[in-house]
Amino acid sequence: MALDTKSFVDNLIKENYTHLCVVPCSFAKYVINEAINNENIKYVPCASEAVACSVAAGLKMSGKKTFSNSTVIRCNKYGKLYHQLTQTL
Repeated sequence: MALDTKSFVDNLIKENYTHLCVVPCSFAKYVINEAINNENIKYVPCASEAVACSVAAGLKMSGKKTFSNSTVIRCNKYGKLYHQLTQTL
């Protein structure tokens, strides 16, 4: 089942998320596009997951609620799913 990106972003907004800190990639392109086209959440493009976590941490310290693709399940080169340890801050 495919992710309904509009519902996903709308749920982030409903949960008071203010920023989406994501590394641009084909995996997240539909979520990124939905966030770009929604004025209620800000998209912050990041060069790497480490940058996304750093930006999210800074925004969290300033009182914002952020979503970073470091919390998204990724697929390693062997095709096994794993969850990165850097969870929502």
